[in-house]
Amino acid sequence: MKRSSVIKGTIILTVAALITRVLGFANRIYLSNLIGAEGMGLYQLVFPIYMICYTICCSGIFTAVSKLVAEEKAKNNYSNLKRIIRTSSIIAFTLAVILMLVLIFNAELISCKLINEPRTALAIKIMAISIPFTAIISCIKGYFYGLKYPTVPAVSQIIEQITRITIIYFLSALFIPKGLTYACAMAIIGMVGGEIVSFVIVAVAYKFNSLKERSSSPQSYFIILKKISAIAVPITSNRLITTILTSIEAILIPTQLQLFGLSHSNALGTYGILTGMALPLILFPTVFTNSISLMLLPTVSAASANKNKSMINFTTTKTMKFTILIGILSTFLFLSFGKTLGVIVYNEEYVGVLLTILAWLCPFIYLQTTLGSILNGLNKQ
Repeated sequence: MKRSSVIKGTIILTVAALITRVLGFANRIYLSNLIGAEGMGLYQLVFPIYMICYTICCSGIFTAVSKLVAEEKAKNNYSNLKRIIRTSSIIAFTLAVILMLVLIFNAELISCKLINEPRTALAIKIMAISIPFTAIISCIKGYFYGLKYPTVPAVSQIIEQITRITIIYFLSALFIPKGLTYACAMAIIGMVGGEIVSFVIVAVAYKFNSLKERSSSPQSYFIILKKISAIAVPITSNRLITTILTSIEAILIPTQLQLFGLSHSNALGTYGILTGMALPLILFPTVFTNSISLMLLPTVSAASANKNKSMINFTTTKTMKFTILIGILSTFLFLSFGKTLGVIVYNEEYVGVLLTILAWLCPFIYLQTTLGSILNGLNKQ
């Protein structure tokens, strides 16, 4: 296994992630100017629901596909690759369709009772449509990452973001005058459109890039299902618990702010500033660490399958040092220039206040992703 393939893949993903993040920031700045802090708060309230669905039908399965594809390729068992992608896609798509129907038929209940914001019901229904597409995308991307072909996922991310911005731009004149309910729905329509376009790109790429079967030791679908489950179930369970706790936090923050004196509008606006403006800036340096982590998982998995301990030691040591360095530099940057960044990027002083508070999290957040990929690659999920 060549170390250069890890570096090359990381560079490709980093460049794509930088472009995607810049486009994402442009989208958020444009959105915040269109719908204001309260509108951003509404938009952010929908995301915990989306993340719960993504966690159930995508997160663990994505990791399982990437890991298993890397292992089978390292052993030259190419006939198992299509079986892995077929099995994982059926599981993910089935879960996604169930979740989509649950959200569509219970959107009003979720928006009123769980989120405590009736204006999000329409956005939840629209968002539900994207879940089956997201599930299949996740499986196919896991396949390409496992093969260390990051170009397809990278290109799809960029085009997805461009599609979101384009849709929002053309729909804004129609939706904004109808109020924040439709403004929030407009932002979600952009997200759904981006997912559909991304699905088309990765599906076509898979059709033309899937490797031919040429090994003599194919495994049964039942064995592959057991392997996927062994990896996906603990990862999904862990992330589901974390996501649910994050969702509870998302509901509690605006509620508690109101209890301590803020109006409903101001509380929602503060929440929007925190999650829609400050946190994306804090997470911006993860374009580097996430790119490394995505390439790290299949690399460690393949090295582990071949019992190549020197490759594992070299890769993990270098990536951990780089991640810690990025975390320390980011902390210094946000502590020193956080208030200036808040004004420059969003023209909002309070963003800068939150950045200086959140800056201390950087080394821990960034390192967590890298260590997680190492452990998953070593089958220690």
